[in-house]
Amino acid sequence: DRMKLKIWLIAILALTALVAEQLTPDQVINKKMITSPVLQPDGPWVLYSEYSYAESDSNQSGLRQAFAMNSKTGEVRQFTQTPFTYSNYKWSADGKQLIVKAKLPAMDKNYQLYSIGLNGGGYMQITGFNKGFGSWYLTKDQAGVVFTRADKKDSHNPYVNEINPNFNRLFFQDLKADTMAQITPDSLHVWTYDVAPDESFVVYTATKDAGVDYRYMFQQLYRYDFATGKTTALATWEGKLGSIAISPNSRYLAINGGVDISDPTDGTMFLIDLRKPME
Repeated sequence: DRMKLKIWLIAILALTALVAEQLTPDQVINKKMITSPVLQPDGPWVLYSEYSYAESDSNQSGLRQAFAMNSKTGEVRQFTQTPFTYSNYKWSADGKQLIVKAKLPAMDKNYQLYSIGLNGGGYMQITGFNKGFGSWYLTKDQAGVVFTRADKKDSHNPYVNEINPNFNRLFFQDLKADTMAQITPDSLHVWTYDVAPDESFVVYTATKDAGVDYRYMFQQLYRYDFATGKTTALATWEGKLGSIAISPNSRYLAINGGVDISDPTDGTMFLIDLRKPME
């Protein structure tokens, strides 16, 4: 038994020495992390973020930059430079531009949407919002933006949970006419949404309160049609609702949800035919 214990101790010490030789604290601090890959529509390029942790001998915070790699040739192109601060990005409909939500101090003090050409060129500002915005969808012709924005109540207390919480609304900005319209009722807090690929409507989940319990148990499905401006309830849902996605032909809605109100997870997938009346 002592011999076995001795062998185990020697093995552990040898493994510890090997790990220490291969991975140092400086290497841990100075490592780079790749996140948020997005495939180019019908193309070989992949957008991704590279986060570089602060150098071990520096008092600066880490940096995040946007890159694209050609999966066939291995070519890498960098799209952002400090002080370009961005939150997320998508490909344009034709796959020739990177559309990014970013703050570029030389152009605007607020976060805006910018386009950056895959083959070069400068930053082209798309939006001119005078307030912040959350998640967003840029139409294929880049003439409109669907986005969320919180109402920012003056009486909201950020230090006390769920006391007069801010409600998230869904808006549409017509970039050509420079007009903006709220497309969800004041009585609903929007959690998530998806714009149909044909851009004729948007499906969203919402609740009558912004509390955590409502998010987990009381989300309902709604549809807003851009042509008519009409909002309809898609179904009466009991239990948890997770992510939603509209099919490429804009006919079906896929949902992750609970099978009933007692289901502890949203781990079941459902499919709704949007052309049929909902029960």
